[in-house]
Amino acid sequence: MIGDKNYSNQTINQSVSAIKLYYNEYLGQSMVLEQVIRPKVGKLLPKVWRKEEIGRILQATENLKHKTILLLSMEVD
Repeated sequence: MIGDKNYSNQTINQSVSAIKLYYNEYLGQSMVLEQVIRPKVGKLLPKVWRKEEIGRILQATENLKHKTILLLSMEVD
């Protein structure tokens, strides 16, 4: 799976963990998977909205309760 580019890092790590659980818990055998190189999961940066986008969302919201929740949940500069 590691050499194949069709699998994500999360899928490979999940598969290794599943195999380890199967051997340890269900078969009662100790399987050493420390030799298996687990790929590091990449960290994604959060999407940051521009002020114009936030303004359009607030203008489009007509419900006072929803608009209040949105305004209160925003960080103030």
